Amino acid sequence: EALVKTINSGKTRRSTSREREMGHKEMTFMKYGNKNRR
Repeated sequence: EALVKTINSGKTRRSTSREREMGHKEMTFMKYGNKNRR
């Protein structure tokens, strides 16, 4: 939950193209990556 919170706060605070991409990648990773890992 902490990661999601930091990503969301970063998105609202400063929406940099690079940060947004990183956040999007992490979100997708958390959604699908975890399933594949476990």
